[in-house]
Amino acid sequence: MEKDIAISFKANKKEKDEAAKIFNDLGLNLSSALNIFLKKSIAVGGLPFDLRNESLIPKYELIKRMKEIEDGDTVTRTINIKK
Repeated sequence: MEKDIAISFKANKKEKDEAAKIFNDLGLNLSSALNIFLKKSIAVGGLPFDLRNESLIPKYELIKRMKEIEDGDTVTRTINIKK
Protein backbone atom coordinates (compact mmCIF):
# COMPACT_ATOMS: atom_id res chain seq x y z
CA MET A 1 0.00 0.00 0.00
CA GLU A 2 1.35 3.40 -0.97
CA LYS A 3 1.83 6.07 1.64
CA ASP A 4 -0.57 9.03 1.62
CA ILE A 5 0.95 12.45 1.05
CA ALA A 6 -0.33 15.92 1.89
CA ILE A 7 -1.34 18.19 -0.98
CA SER A 8 -1.66 21.93 -0.55
CA PHE A 9 -3.52 24.30 -2.86
CA LYS A 10 -5.06 27.73 -2.69
CA ALA A 11 -8.80 28.27 -2.86
CA ASN A 12 -11.23 31.08 -2.25
CA LYS A 13 -12.37 30.80 1.39
CA LYS A 14 -16.05 31.29 0.60
CA GLU A 15 -15.99 28.65 -2.17
CA LYS A 16 -14.01 26.25 0.04
CA ASP A 17 -16.53 26.70 2.87
CA GLU A 18 -19.51 26.23 0.50
CA ALA A 19 -17.97 23.08 -1.00
CA ALA A 20 -17.12 21.72 2.46
CA LYS A 21 -20.78 22.22 3.49
CA ILE A 22 -22.01 20.34 0.41
CA PHE A 23 -19.55 17.50 1.02
CA ASN A 24 -20.45 17.41 4.71
CA ASP A 25 -24.13 17.06 3.78
CA LEU A 26 -23.07 14.04 1.71
CA GLY A 27 -21.19 12.56 4.67
CA LEU A 28 -17.75 13.47 3.31
CA ASN A 29 -14.99 15.73 4.50
CA LEU A 30 -13.06 17.91 2.07
CA SER A 31 -10.12 15.50 1.94
CA SER A 32 -12.35 12.53 1.03
CA ALA A 33 -14.15 14.56 -1.64
CA LEU A 34 -10.87 15.65 -3.23
CA ASN A 35 -9.61 12.05 -3.18
CA ILE A 36 -12.80 10.99 -4.97
CA PHE A 37 -12.14 13.72 -7.56
CA LEU A 38 -8.57 12.46 -8.11
CA LYS A 39 -9.66 8.81 -8.43
CA LYS A 40 -12.49 9.65 -10.83
CA SER A 41 -10.13 11.81 -12.93
CA ILE A 42 -7.77 8.84 -13.24
CA ALA A 43 -10.65 6.47 -14.06
CA VAL A 44 -11.97 8.64 -16.91
CA GLY A 45 -8.59 9.87 -18.13
CA GLY A 46 -9.38 13.55 -17.60
CA LEU A 47 -11.65 15.86 -15.71
CA PRO A 48 -14.75 14.01 -14.50
CA PHE A 49 -17.09 16.65 -15.94
CA ASP A 50 -17.52 18.61 -19.15
CA LEU A 51 -15.90 21.99 -19.58
CA ARG A 52 -17.88 24.37 -21.72
CA ASN A 53 -17.58 27.89 -22.98
CA GLU A 54 -20.98 29.10 -21.79
CA SER A 55 -21.07 31.83 -24.44
CA LEU A 56 -21.06 29.15 -27.18
CA ILE A 57 -23.87 26.99 -25.80
CA PRO A 58 -26.75 28.92 -27.42
CA LYS A 59 -24.96 28.86 -30.79
CA TYR A 60 -24.29 25.13 -30.43
CA GLU A 61 -27.93 24.50 -29.52
CA LEU A 62 -29.12 26.51 -32.53
CA ILE A 63 -26.87 24.53 -34.89
CA LYS A 64 -28.07 21.28 -33.32
CA ARG A 65 -31.73 22.26 -33.80
CA MET A 66 -31.12 23.30 -37.42
CA LYS A 67 -29.52 19.91 -38.08
CA GLU A 68 -32.54 18.17 -36.53
CA ILE A 69 -34.85 20.12 -38.85
CA GLU A 70 -32.70 19.30 -41.89
CA ASP A 71 -32.80 15.63 -40.91
CA GLY A 72 -36.59 15.76 -40.61
CA ASP A 73 -36.64 15.43 -36.83
CA THR A 74 -39.30 17.23 -34.85
CA VAL A 75 -38.02 20.05 -32.68
CA THR A 76 -39.69 19.75 -29.30
CA ARG A 77 -37.53 22.05 -27.21
CA THR A 78 -37.10 25.81 -27.14
CA ILE A 79 -33.92 27.67 -26.43
CA ASN A 80 -33.22 31.13 -25.10
CA ILE A 81 -30.50 33.01 -26.94
CA LYS A 82 -28.87 35.77 -24.93
CA LYS A 83 -27.96 38.95 -26.75
